[in-house]
Amino acid sequence: MINKCFYFILIAKVLYWVDFTYEQSITTETNYTLSYFQSYDLSKAIKCTSDLNCPLYTKCSNYTDTATENSKTFNICRFENFLCADNDEPCLYINSTLWNIHDERATSNSTSSIIIKTCPRNQVSNESPFSSTNNKKKKKPIVQCRTEKCNSGEDCLSGKCLYERCVYDTESKRLIYMCSGILFQDELVRCGRASGMPASEESMCFSKAMKQTYCLSYGDEDDTMLVLIITACVIAGMFVLVMSLTGCYLFVWPRIKDAYERLKESRNHEKEEWVDKVDT
Repeated sequence: MINKCFYFILIAKVLYWVDFTYEQSITTETNYTLSYFQSYDLSKAIKCTSDLNCPLYTKCSNYTDTATENSKTFNICRFENFLCADNDEPCLYINSTLWNIHDERATSNSTSSIIIKTCPRNQVSNESPFSSTNNKKKKKPIVQCRTEKCNSGEDCLSGKCLYERCVYDTESKRLIYMCSGILFQDELVRCGRASGMPASEESMCFSKAMKQTYCLSYGDEDDTMLVLIITACVIAGMFVLVMSLTGCYLFVWPRIKDAYERLKESRNHEKEEWVDKVDT
């Protein structure tokens, strides 16, 4: 009986250690590829009632089929978040409990076998933010984007290390895509160019948002929309102000001026009458 209890505790500890180790890994290589996600359709989906019905890297969640007449909603196993290269290498599963997709940084003390964040080439200066020269001068380098420190392209998912930061490789033109089915209820799987990848239009980006010629991270489209809304409100406010001032100048001011002139004439007339009375 004692031996059984001992083995049970030992197995429980081993399972806990395996689960703990898995949870601390930001990325995990999978058997999925970009072409698989891009060709994925509803016929391959698995219906579910809970996560227990779903395979690894998927969760049971609602899906709204907008192709049907009444936009039917039902539960299926939805893919979580993946980063995939365009050459059909195995995709990397992204543990969203350890990696913030919006901020593109680790949410806890976790590690990854490769640097998954990619900086746009136009947001990297020609001076390393990790150099000792900057620390001695106590001068902030001109850097708008920063990743974990890399030493070579092998450290980066993008395949290019520039000034100790991972950037898009303009030579190999290796593109990184993000794929997810869990983030969008009415999209089975969305795949698009990841943050830091070049694009000629927003529809090419996973986030559906870009700045200059590079894709923004997921969530930044909300910031972009907020900026557009604020800008539109400011322009509308200025327009209303200009129109109000113009209306005052064209319609109200002439009446005020006319009333002032009549008042002035009335006072002059009263003054003249008062002078005449004094003279008499």
